[in-house]
Amino acid sequence: MASEPVHSANTLLPDGALDPLASPVLQQELPGITTAFDTEAMRARLQVALFADNRPPTITECEVEQATYTPGAGCTVRYILTLPRHEPNTTNTVLVSAQLFCNAHESAAFFNTHVAPLVTAIRGRPEVNWCDQPAAHVEDLAMVLFAYPLDGELPALIQATDNPYMLQQIAPYLAETASTVAPPSTCHTELVDYGRQRRCTLRYQLSNPIAETTTIYGKLTGDGSGVLAEAVSNALAVVGQSGVTGQYFGVPKVLAWLPELQLSLLETLPGQDIISDLLKSRLRGKPAPAGTLSLERTIEAGARIAAALHTSGIGLGPRRDLSDELARLEQAIVSMAPASPELSALLATWHQHITERAARSPALPLCFNHGDFTAGQILFDGENCGLIDFDSVCQAEPALDVAQFVTYLTVGGQKSKHSAEETRAIFAELTERFIQTYSAAAGYTTNTALLQSRVSLYRSISLLRRVIRSWQKMKPSRIAGALAMVQEALAEEVD
Repeated sequence: MASEPVHSANTLLPDGALDPLASPVLQQELPGITTAFDTEAMRARLQVALFADNRPPTITECEVEQATYTPGAGCTVRYILTLPRHEPNTTNTVLVSAQLFCNAHESAAFFNTHVAPLVTAIRGRPEVNWCDQPAAHVEDLAMVLFAYPLDGELPALIQATDNPYMLQQIAPYLAETASTVAPPSTCHTELVDYGRQRRCTLRYQLSNPIAETTTIYGKLTGDGSGVLAEAVSNALAVVGQSGVTGQYFGVPKVLAWLPELQLSLLETLPGQDIISDLLKSRLRGKPAPAGTLSLERTIEAGARIAAALHTSGIGLGPRRDLSDELARLEQAIVSMAPASPELSALLATWHQHITERAARSPALPLCFNHGDFTAGQILFDGENCGLIDFDSVCQAEPALDVAQFVTYLTVGGQKSKHSAEETRAIFAELTERFIQTYSAAAGYTTNTALLQSRVSLYRSISLLRRVIRSWQKMKPSRIAGALAMVQEALAEEVD
């Protein structure tokens, strides 16, 4: 049964309430925050901090790539710096991070204990030969600067990007796979994803004298979550090969877990994320690329993969039930209150509404979940499917994965070329197709109403989490879009 919207459209917050940078409380908490997002000011600051006085200006552009603010713990801002190109076909962009603290005492302590000791380890590395010093403490801004791959919160990143060292680490495992004729003689490391603190994804290109190249991925985690990677991969390989739900799928084989680095090494899984591209084509009224599966078929494949996970009986991963989700959300909302009181109050009202509704809905049995099940985690290589990224596996209600998939499927609808009504109809059809395919594959033949009710709950939670993450990433426009989606979801919820 649909309920009335918790808030009508005309109660959306003003722009000032959606921008964390506009908060006087945040500006007082982090004295360097305003300068950190002033790219011209930071270009000058980085020039002084990373280069000797007698060198001419070198940094030509400074761009904020991403940021993450954690109340009470500070803010990390990553910059892409553009340098003059001295040689043809060479990169002229570098990555530098700034970590902001509440005062100069805290920033100095972090620099002295976490960053300065790493400078010696990275000295002479080609990745930082573009500057005179790869790290600095900017006292008046309570800011610590460090050039990639130096990271005080992820110190193993230095070794994990050391090409000669990683060649020695990976080569023995390649020999066991017998996939190459000759052993590798060189290793080249590429950065794939560095969006989350204390986590990083790397790509290793290993070549041998006869020009064979093997690609290996490395998942570096500072929290030890990668320790389950091999066990999860082995268990899912069996499930994927069984085709029990009518969908076969592959998973990347874990070559090794290197505990001293907290690094898991994985073979490459062929394929690409095509669901996002197919959806963009549909929303923009353009034909799908020739030779690809239809959007409907990829959605159905995703549904059958989810059903295979949830009926697998795999017992790996921590418990993650609805009360856990609500408790984490409440904690995040409370932590936002000092800097963004209006936004926090609105989210608290919605959180209370979801909590009350959850109390009226019986839970589904917990089962193995991917934990971050979105279209981007499913790869297609022709007719073949693959599933990646197992950092968040857990024991949860099946509605967790289902809701995450359909939620993040609809996020792209904000860029649709169709009318609002047409866009809603597209997503309604795709969501219905996913849930019906999933229900049939997972055996929900007589209890689909309860499944849909729980999916509706978890979807509201996913959207609320998206608002919070957008706020933490300092993206007001994304916050506004996410708020609108929460309102719509609460208006359409199923009880």
